[in-house]
Amino acid sequence: MKNMLVLAMSTLFFAPIGCNKNEAVDTSGVDEIARDFLRGISDDQAQRVYEAYFSSELRSEKPLKQWIETAKAYQTRLGAFTSLQPMTSRAQRIDGRGEGQVEYSVQWEKAKGTLILNITEEDGWKIRSFEIRSPLFQETVLEDELKPETETKPASQPQGTPKTMPVSP
Repeated sequence: MKNMLVLAMSTLFFAPIGCNKNEAVDTSGVDEIARDFLRGISDDQAQRVYEAYFSSELRSEKPLKQWIETAKAYQTRLGAFTSLQPMTSRAQRIDGRGEGQVEYSVQWEKAKGTLILNITEEDGWKIRSFEIRSPLFQETVLEDELKPETETKPASQPQGTPKTMPVSP
């Protein structure tokens, strides 16, 4: 009986030490979301991608019309999406909600680059923010800035939007 009491007391004492609110989280399924996200851009399905994968937070920061324009800019400059390779993945449960970041190496028709998705659990995994990086994309933006008839302005969203976007006259 005394041994059981000692065992119960030690369990109560040591159990909180091993507990951590920041538990590991399974991100399986996110790779398919990333592929579908990039296919949606390539296939002129920006609205479907927006409705299926954008978190409520991202939707409030990036209206549908702005996202469609951004997706079209990516499609035009990078070409069709061809392949995706996972590079890194970090996720944890914070206050009962999964949060994470996944990074991919991406091949498009015209260039290579990376995709970084910040994800959140919101009725399944949703994209909280994203960033598409490609040297070709950045070079194309710089070339656009040099055209006298094209005025540029800083993007309103640093992630998920090119650094500069042409402004219509």
